[in-house]
Formats: sequence, structure tokens, C-alpha cells
Amino acid sequence: MAKKQTFEDKLKKGGKNLVKIKVVHALDPEKTGNIKFKERMYTVPDGKTPDQFAKELFSK
Repeated sequence: MAKKQTFEDKLKKGGKNLVKIKVVHALDPEKTGNIKFKERMYTVPDGKTPDQFAKELFSK
């Protein structure tokens, strides 16, 4: 018989705890006049907090 896999077993399999943040950009094209939204997921590097990473990202 096959071993039942629990949710806890699945979490242990992943290994690293990655912190991810979602950034939503609002685009305003002049042609249509409609606002478009663009989403992107970023992984926060080790040793940085999400706030530090976001400030660094938006200062570019």
C-alpha cells in the first residue's frame, strides 16, 4: 500500500522558506485612456527585509 502524504510532509520537502512579494504596476496608456495593471512576483534575497527590498526596487 502507498504511504499517505500529509500537508506537513509536503512543506518539509520544499526546504527553504522563501519570502515573496507581489508588486502591482498601474499603466496609463494615452491611446485608450484605460488604466491597465501589471503584476509581478519578486523573491526577497536572504538577509533583507521585504521593506528594504521594496525601497531598493523602487529607487531604481
